[in-house]
Amino acid sequence: MLSFSRILLRCALQISKLSPYSVPHSALRLCFPSTSSLHSPSQSQLLDEAVDSFTRMLSMRPPPSIIQFNKILGSLAKTNHFLTTISLFQQLQARGIAPDLFTLNILLNCCCGMGRMTLAFSDGSITLNTLIKGLCLSGRVEKALHFHDRVLLAHGFHFDQVTYGTLINGLCKTGHTSAAIQVLRNIPRYGIAPDVFMYNAIIDSLCKVTLVSDAFYLYSEMLAKGISPDVITYNTLTYGLCLAGQLKEAIDLLNHMILINITPDVHTYSTLMDGLCKEGKIKDAKNVLAMMIKDGVKPDVVTYNCLMDGYCLVNEVNKAKFVFNTMAQSRVSLDVQSYNIMINGLCKSKMVDEALNLFEEMRCKYLVPNTVTYNTLIDGLSKSKRISCALGILVEMHDRGQPATVVTYSSLLDAMFKNQQLDKALMLFNQMKECGIDPDIRTYNILIDGLCKSGRFENAKEIFQDFSIKGCSPNVRTYNIMIHGLCKEGLFEEALALLLEMEHNGCLPDAVTFETVIRALFEKDENDMAEKLLREMVARGLLN
Repeated sequence: MLSFSRILLRCALQISKLSPYSVPHSALRLCFPSTSSLHSPSQSQLLDEAVDSFTRMLSMRPPPSIIQFNKILGSLAKTNHFLTTISLFQQLQARGIAPDLFTLNILLNCCCGMGRMTLAFSDGSITLNTLIKGLCLSGRVEKALHFHDRVLLAHGFHFDQVTYGTLINGLCKTGHTSAAIQVLRNIPRYGIAPDVFMYNAIIDSLCKVTLVSDAFYLYSEMLAKGISPDVITYNTLTYGLCLAGQLKEAIDLLNHMILINITPDVHTYSTLMDGLCKEGKIKDAKNVLAMMIKDGVKPDVVTYNCLMDGYCLVNEVNKAKFVFNTMAQSRVSLDVQSYNIMINGLCKSKMVDEALNLFEEMRCKYLVPNTVTYNTLIDGLSKSKRISCALGILVEMHDRGQPATVVTYSSLLDAMFKNQQLDKALMLFNQMKECGIDPDIRTYNILIDGLCKSGRFENAKEIFQDFSIKGCSPNVRTYNIMIHGLCKEGLFEEALALLLEMEHNGCLPDAVTFETVIRALFEKDENDMAEKLLREMVARGLLN
């Protein structure tokens, strides 16, 4: 004969089969006063009050914030009312109330605290998927994987296809591609068939780090297993090929798509055009655009942005302006990226006033300039020796809540040193550090070079010697600046010692390094040493 508690358990599970969200709270209170033991009447009363409060909150329009629900869920979980907590969480899902990280942690602790995982998720694949998706989106993918490996599998439970897809996607998005492939290889033993979504996630992750051959291996595996690749698969592979500079193969893949009746979409064409434009193959990109329009696929803002960027890269800014104006006439909404591309192209072509006009136009169209917009404009103004104007843009950037970066300050510092504004540059450098922005190697190179050229070699030397303390490794440009400074000061022995030191530190000298030392040695009539270094330069293939 079944025990009384098992009869009640069966009763509750039969009720739950009506709907994963329809378990009456009274049934939960009757069947599951706690997963550990029955509590005193006062504790039962507290449970009733908590459930009633939760139900009242659910009926409010609008409902309270998730923080209020978390308080009740957390309180129930702490007193081991795990099943009640899970049921109430499912009610949240049914009302469309999004959980936060604290909600997911509460749920995870309930699952781990229960002795029987299958009971926790007898009808809860949606709960599981929400839990895993939430952990993945909040960057806690390793915890999701640990939960799967050490908790679920240990209790003989596993995810459904959707949840495994969510886990694989989460692993890929956080750079754990090898772990994602391992999950893909393991799931058939749990009776779960891999699908196109899982393969697409891994192929995308591989392509982003240019492991294109590995991505195509998985693509071939898909075909062998009878899993049909979709347009997303081909778009991802096209992106990978373009990123790896394999443009001919990318075009061949587009033709293959058409041949097997998979219709390329706007993303397919735009990705291919972007790859071609980045290599300066503007004519080929325009041919792809013509094919796109012929096939009835309407270009979008991304498509036109790719073409504009391509023109700017080959210094055909007037053609980029034509595309920019065509977009407006074609009723394609320009976005911040469209303006950023044009402002960059105009600044590179020393058409800074036109760039400023576009910057003003953005505000008229209620487009909010981002950090890239400001950095591009500040760099253009700085290179045009309009430092006061650039500083004004920096102030506006700060006032409008756009964070300045090391790139912002480096552009200004470079201009100030080149225009003999040493004191202002040093003040700006200190301001940068006070704002919590760490200088990078480019910033230090600008600073050291500026100090050397301003006759402050000892200060430059001090900064160079502090590199190891700052955890910043000098590059070939840094060594070249210092060697040039030493030679200019007549410190040839130190310059030669630094030449040896840079090689010892794994930084190979380039043609500039050798030319600097050789010129200085010839000027000092150290012809034998100069000729020896010249022969070394030829042997290394650094002299054309």
